[in-house]
Amino acid sequence: MTPLHPETELRKAGAVFESQTAFRDVFATHVVVDDEQRFVTGKNQNSGLERPDRMMQVIADRG
Repeated sequence: MTPLHPETELRKAGAVFESQTAFRDVFATHVVVDDEQRFVTGKNQNSGLERPDRMMQVIADRG
């Protein structure tokens, strides 16, 4: 058993935790960029192509 649940600790730190459950496509991608464009994260290995594209977009938008 994990003493600290990641979702709980992330929420305490001010993170917006997004989760999609139930009957969803396990092969779907889910990439999120925070409002300040400091973090780009993706769910599972299927986001491996979309996440770098979003990272490059964030870098390009910075000028």
